[in-house]
Amino acid sequence: MQSALANHGARLQADVGLVISDSNKIVASFGVPDALSAGIVAELVSAIERRPDKSWIALVGGRAIQFAVTPILMPDPNGFAAFGFALDDNVARDTKQLTELEVSFFAANASGKYNLSVSALKPKQRDELQ
Repeated sequence: MQSALANHGARLQADVGLVISDSNKIVASFGVPDALSAGIVAELVSAIERRPDKSWIALVGGRAIQFAVTPILMPDPNGFAAFGFALDDNVARDTKQLTELEVSFFAANASGKYNLSVSALKPKQRDELQ
């Protein structure tokens, strides 16, 4: 399963890949920190179940990752495959170019304080937001 996940991830140029079983356990992965907590996996599965037809964003290893998720059918649902793509400054600049809007993403740290994570702003403007 690990090999199949890695092959699909390479074709998609994904930064992160997960196979999550129907019992909310990570069965295979790449690009994911070893210490990914059970609470984070449960939160990810909950987000998938609430909005299975949508992409979603999560912090994985301190990086903002946009995930696309699909159920694994054998023939009944037997878990999820999730592929993630890092939101970085290039994504912010591309979004700015498409929308003509300044784009920045913030992430909350463990204490609940928001920090600038990704931005299309120039360095001086970024410093003003910190």
